[in-house]
Amino acid sequence: MCLSLATLVFACDQFDGVAVRNNESEPLTVSWQLPGGPQRERSPLSPGTTRNVGYLGGPPDPPQDIIVRAFDTTGALIYCRRFSPSEYQKTSIQNPIVLRPGDLRCS
Repeated sequence: MCLSLATLVFACDQFDGVAVRNNESEPLTVSWQLPGGPQRERSPLSPGTTRNVGYLGGPPDPPQDIIVRAFDTTGALIYCRRFSPSEYQKTSIQNPIVLRPGDLRCS
């Protein structure tokens, strides 16, 4: 019975996130957050690596914007973008957003 309940809970959730790629020669640290929420998942992303960042959500919660930030090895912010659901739902591991230094559009 517990297994059935756990399956039902996870079956109702969906991953909402952004597929990002580090094309730089140095590792980057990537974080994400929902607007007004805490910054999450400050984790390294090696050169040439692609990964999904985001959150688990699902009905009845409507999709939300996601803010993605990347930091260089010194901790300096080099990338910041806010993505609407229509933007990030188009991304995938095969079609990621490339983290470009100097792209600071997170308003």
